[in-house]
Amino acid sequence: MERLNDRRVVEPSGITANGIRKWGMFLLAASVIGRSIIQLRIFGVGSATGEELLAIMEQDQKMMYLAAISVILQACEACAAAIFSFLMVEGVLKTSDMKAYVIRVAGVAILSEIPYNLAFSGKWIDLSGRNPVFGVLIGLVMLWFYKSFPGFKGTNLLYKVAATFGAYLWCSMLNVSNGICVLFIALTMWAFQKKQQFRVYAAAVAAVLCSVISPVYLIAPVACLLLHSYNGEQGESNKVVNYMSYPVMLIVIT
Repeated sequence: MERLNDRRVVEPSGITANGIRKWGMFLLAASVIGRSIIQLRIFGVGSATGEELLAIMEQDQKMMYLAAISVILQACEACAAAIFSFLMVEGVLKTSDMKAYVIRVAGVAILSEIPYNLAFSGKWIDLSGRNPVFGVLIGLVMLWFYKSFPGFKGTNLLYKVAATFGAYLWCSMLNVSNGICVLFIALTMWAFQKKQQFRVYAAAVAAVLCSVISPVYLIAPVACLLLHSYNGEQGESNKVVNYMSYPVMLIVIT
């Protein structure tokens, strides 16, 4: 009698890309609450620097607690930046239509701009900086060049250097929130794309180096613990929810 094989569908262990995205949106929501509600509406300082938060903490005990919470929520934003840098790299590696991917992200960046200004400055138009989705958009274009011109020989290397320098200039000129840090972490992950374990460790080191720009990035390697559990699967997702979550979040907070 022939014995039948037991063919059971075994779910991969770990967390999917969609699961990581949900954690990223949770951390992003926490940072939006900290900057928009605590810093802007309670402290009246908009995006507070470390020195401003220390000055606030010296006023009274109640303000000290709120300022401490604000610092923690800023750290959530740094963790979210690391997560979305990872998702950006994964998206470029696995997408079948890079052009459509870039167009979708560009649409989200544009839709988010006015709600972002209202949430963080109280103005409809604020030319002092752009929302962080523009950083993802610029990073996508940079990685598109990396993917289109593989290797480091001849003109391909020149194209990559030009794309990297151009991305840095655009993030600097537009003053994109967390833009340069997102670029640096994404670039590091791309460099280690074929070495999954080293990629996470390299991203953690890159996040720590970003603390030169913003000290809260010292906490960002915590997000790499989540990335370490990535199982390589996309997971069930809804594109409308994925792309519209951030602008809707900003509108609700506003």
